[in-house]
Amino acid sequence: MAKKKISKSCIFRLISYGVFSLCLIIYFIFVATTYSYRIVSLRNQEKELQAKLEGLTTDEKSLKTEITKLNDPEYVASYAREHYQYSRDGEYIIQINQEKTIAPYQSAFENLPIMIPAVMILGIVTIKLIRKK
Repeated sequence: MAKKKISKSCIFRLISYGVFSLCLIIYFIFVATTYSYRIVSLRNQEKELQAKLEGLTTDEKSLKTEITKLNDPEYVASYAREHYQYSRDGEYIIQINQEKTIAPYQSAFENLPIMIPAVMILGIVTIKLIRKK
């Protein structure tokens, strides 16, 4: 079999079209990945903004209820007494530091999950010792 001779112009044309096609394919892949990354990042941003919007709507509702409460003069007076320590005529303000009154009880109950099984085991051992005597 005789080989066909390919002309130089045909080879040049094949190489130039091949390089052009390869560049075009790489460009399309680059554009597709760029747009897909942008879409994913925009979806994540949308989720974050939706969560922020929900938080702001709940804040708005609570602030609206606070506004309606602040229109009541009795609520304003009780709020001022509670938060700013105002008093009526003849009233005395006594401050109690709640952290100090609650702290001793909290420290005693922190070891309660450990103490209960230890006391139960100690009780069982003492009962066994009493029965043996």
